[in-house]
Amino acid sequence: MDRRQVISILGLAGAVSLKAAPSVPDRFPGIYKLNSWKTTNPDGTIVEPMGPDPIGRITYHKSGYMSAILMRRDRKAVPRIDIKSASIDELREAVRALQGANSGFVTYMGTYDVDEAKSQVTHHLQGGSSPSFIGVDFLRQYEFYSKGLYLSVPPQLNSKLEWERVADA
Repeated sequence: MDRRQVISILGLAGAVSLKAAPSVPDRFPGIYKLNSWKTTNPDGTIVEPMGPDPIGRITYHKSGYMSAILMRRDRKAVPRIDIKSASIDELREAVRALQGANSGFVTYMGTYDVDEAKSQVTHHLQGGSSPSFIGVDFLRQYEFYSKGLYLSVPPQLNSKLEWERVADA
């Protein structure tokens, strides 16, 4: 074997071993856990809508479906009452407690599209914890980082969620 043949074989082996970097839409599918959600107000104060230690999952499936669940870790359980024997005041208090328990909890599902040129992902909502979510599009700026994904809410981009990838989907 002469020198040219060796160089050709090595070049071919190198070309075969190279893999193209996955496209952005191919990087999205996965299951991510929520590490933080921080919103910066115009005065510079930072608010954590789901508290300092939120719980959440967002899943992007390669089929184009997605779902998100976000909640406060410190949500209180609603007291159980017997609706057959409860007084009207007990029922009213139970409804208020239920409404409070539902605050700090957001969930939605639908499909998603990625616009690589604009670094945006759009969640096309088909249902969720609020009836007003149905048929709405949630637009998010995205940025991949070593452990996962940042999603920011346009237009101000003052609300940023950090999602850490935990599994393939």
